[in-house]
Amino acid sequence: MNISEALKKRGVSVLHKIFEMVKTGQKADISELESYVADMVAEVASGKPEGQLVLLNSGDDSDYAVVHSVNVAFLSIIFALRFKTKTDELHDIALGALLHDIGKINTPDQLIWKQEGENDYEKTTISEHVVLGSQWMKNAAMLPDVIIDIIRNHHENFLGTGYPAGIPDRDLSQAVRIVSICNYFEHLIHDAPGKPALLPRDAFFEVYQQANRKFALKIASQFVNEMGPMMMDGPLYQKTALVLLDTREVAAVMKTESFGDSLPEILILTNSQGTKLARPLPVNLKKDNTRKIVKLLKQS
Repeated sequence: MNISEALKKRGVSVLHKIFEMVKTGQKADISELESYVADMVAEVASGKPEGQLVLLNSGDDSDYAVVHSVNVAFLSIIFALRFKTKTDELHDIALGALLHDIGKINTPDQLIWKQEGENDYEKTTISEHVVLGSQWMKNAAMLPDVIIDIIRNHHENFLGTGYPAGIPDRDLSQAVRIVSICNYFEHLIHDAPGKPALLPRDAFFEVYQQANRKFALKIASQFVNEMGPMMMDGPLYQKTALVLLDTREVAAVMKTESFGDSLPEILILTNSQGTKLARPLPVNLKKDNTRKIVKLLKQS
């Protein structure tokens, strides 16, 4: 999925203006942003799904929220198209994704890239951005409720342990679910001072690790299967890849059923103490609920 560099950089420029308007207390004129969203949707919708997707990276903390938001918007449009989302809904999802971190305009630079926080001060400061952002945009521009919903609820999660209100997955809109998982994934692969980026394969693996915690298993699986081919050079688990199980056993992947298959057929090579088995044990993880892959040790 090739996206022109000019379009990506234009998004950064346009979004910077919106962030500055809100920061200085001006009424946010989003007409230019809406025009940009139309061009984003048109280019992505008309593009071919093949090829590696290349996103922007920010050079410093102060640029993180804007560049991150542009990337999340592109990911959200691409993923939403897999659900046969209508054009007007794509526009709302893209606009919500672009504005989802508008509440971070006053967040200290050293916290700008964090999603949760490591102490009470950080957790409180970071969690405020969804409430502030949704309030500012509700007051500053006539936006559809779905966009305000995205801004406010993109950190809610499957278990209902997210913020700001602890809303469970069943009460979240599909638009929020799409932007939420794209936001999480982009955060993982985005390099920033104090936060080294994960390789896309490791980030997709982490998305799976959050299934039935942050995200429903179904959407996590769809995300890896649909987006993985654009960002990885092969399936999530290649044949003979070595993996670590939650039982501390080490196994080799023997068979997968799809590009993003998270429950492959494996051959257990060592026991939980690391001792090599005289007879390796074949296991189909789709039928075995007592084991789970927790780490990719070595790709073939």
